[in-house]
Amino acid sequence: MNPQAPVYHWILTLTCPDGRYSTFNDTNALPPGTTRHEAFNGIVKACAASMGTARYNVLFFSIEPEQL
Repeated sequence: MNPQAPVYHWILTLTCPDGRYSTFNDTNALPPGTTRHEAFNGIVKACAASMGTARYNVLFFSIEPEQL
């Protein structure tokens, strides 16, 4: 029996050199043992790709357990 992966809610704001910026938020089930660094890199990569950019700055990032 495998325990269910914990779910996390995250918020990320990115800005691009051309002045565009966007804030994203979602939930993800992350396997036990996933580091904050791994989660951050995966989330940033996906969000930057959705903006169509490889150049960006992170203005804000937060990740916390979804369950209160």
